[in-house]
Amino acid sequence: MLRLDEKEISPARDSKKILETKNAEIELVLHEENGTKIVLPKIAVRVLIEALTYISEGREVSVKPLNDEVTTQKAAEFLRVSRPFLIKILENGEIPHRKVGKHRRVLLVGFGRLQSAD
Repeated sequence: MLRLDEKEISPARDSKKILETKNAEIELVLHEENGTKIVLPKIAVRVLIEALTYISEGREVSVKPLNDEVTTQKAAEFLRVSRPFLIKILENGEIPHRKVGKHRRVLLVGFGRLQSAD
């Protein structure tokens, strides 16, 4: 696993503070050496702020679309629970999933339901 050190955490913390204070009016533009401008959409800036929040806390970050499906093993690892416990939750209908043959696939968007219940 990736371990973050202070060389990464400190700039993330500083960048997050700047972006948060400017969030409503910011247009983040990246400039390439050849003069090309890349304008990030506001949603990308919000994702960046969210990522910087976790990085500034020394936590690892992963970005995935919410409509991605994962295996029950990956879902259990993500939620930090055992696979058998997750299967019980799926069978109780607490997290949306579907079956592909004998295998279950879990929507990432369904994790919010379990986490908000805590």
